[in-house]
Amino acid sequence: MTQADPHINSYEYFWIRLATKQDKKQIIQVQLKSLQVIAARDYSPRELKALLQSKQSPRNRFETIYVAEIGEQIVGFVALDKITNHLVGLFVDPEYTRIGIGSKLLETVEAEARHAGIRTLWVYSSLTAYRFYQAHKYQEMSKVELCVEGVAIPCIRFRKTLVHSPKSDRRVWLSLVLIVAIACILSVF
Repeated sequence: MTQADPHINSYEYFWIRLATKQDKKQIIQVQLKSLQVIAARDYSPRELKALLQSKQSPRNRFETIYVAEIGEQIVGFVALDKITNHLVGLFVDPEYTRIGIGSKLLETVEAEARHAGIRTLWVYSSLTAYRFYQAHKYQEMSKVELCVEGVAIPCIRFRKTLVHSPKSDRRVWLSLVLIVAIACILSVF
């Protein structure tokens, strides 16, 4: 998962790769721009101000972050907290929405979660991203309010059961190999 992964959409190539320390400023900019342009239609000015203030500092260093980039420009990112099994951020630059970047970032982080042995992935979704998570088979658990900078921000808590993991795939493969080996041994006798 650490290697850059190219994807073609209807406009340009974009790449998904693990974030580096050098990406911090661009990640913050994508997040702020996304909130200012996209989330502005679902949140009051007070709520939006609190969200923008909370996103001024770099992401948590314990998060696994993937970025989408076109050329040298980061146009989206997704962040996973493997300790709490939460998808803790998915933002796409407003100029690059609706071309598959968010979906590919989500697919990438779900694969990372499966690889880490996470069976259920949780997310506190903005009102803006509600339909996005529904379309990707996340199950709505509850409507909640998170306190951000002293302001109650309405969100939706979703979860998705990650059906299989590479570890379970390996177990199935090893079981099949064992069955075939036993069948071969028995056929000799």
